[in-house]
Amino acid sequence: MGALVEINPHPWITTNRFYLSADRSVILKVYCPKRAGFSHYKYRVMRLFGYRIPYEFRSGVERCQHEREICAHWYASGYKVPRIIDDAALPLPAPSESCLAFEFLDGIDLRTVLADRGIDPSVRLDLVAGLFDECSRRHARVFAKQDCRLIKYDANLRNLMVVGSELFHIDFEAGRVGESLERGAAREVTRYAVEAIKMMGREYSAKIIAILKLKYKHTKVVEWIMNHYARRRSDRRGKFGRPDLARLLIQSPGLESRAPCVQ
Repeated sequence: MGALVEINPHPWITTNRFYLSADRSVILKVYCPKRAGFSHYKYRVMRLFGYRIPYEFRSGVERCQHEREICAHWYASGYKVPRIIDDAALPLPAPSESCLAFEFLDGIDLRTVLADRGIDPSVRLDLVAGLFDECSRRHARVFAKQDCRLIKYDANLRNLMVVGSELFHIDFEAGRVGESLERGAAREVTRYAVEAIKMMGREYSAKIIAILKLKYKHTKVVEWIMNHYARRRSDRRGKFGRPDLARLLIQSPGLESRAPCVQ
């Protein structure tokens, strides 16, 4: 596989380092300490007092172990994720317990695709429909087996790769302990829908809401979104967010009878 070339796709988002093998078959992820900020110190203090904290605020070794477990579980369950490569003959730039090698996915992240005005809107909406359909089928298994590991906690469109006509999930560092399945599923679906509307433009909001209603089958999750997000204030700067999505759902035909009373 040869030498490694360091790449850093989103340096303003993550402190982790990424390396690509010379033959472009393997990508190596090195788990580095998080940037020191309010959340970093808050969770350090909480952990000192015995509280369980989100996985993404734990040590690099713990995050590596968690991502290995979750990604392997998704792969074994038949979902589209990169394969973990344990026998990669690569020179490691850090201790092995904080490194994880994956097969390289030669694709484009879904956020970039949805924002590309040069791509036909119907093609982009088909990708959104495929995403909500996949979420619905996967969440059915979540609820049937009470398996929180199949919820994507770091749900954003950068963590979805378009490879050919298929969507692959990447980045499984994040995780919640003790959170209800409905809340986790609602957060995932809401984040995808909000970001899709932001990337494609608000003129597509009605179509994206209609696709969500058609493809996503879990009524209790949709009700959770309407009941918990609609009462929040919208962003003062006018940015589209979770409260705006919840209100669009409430106004959507066929959902009014399940909606809360929002003034």
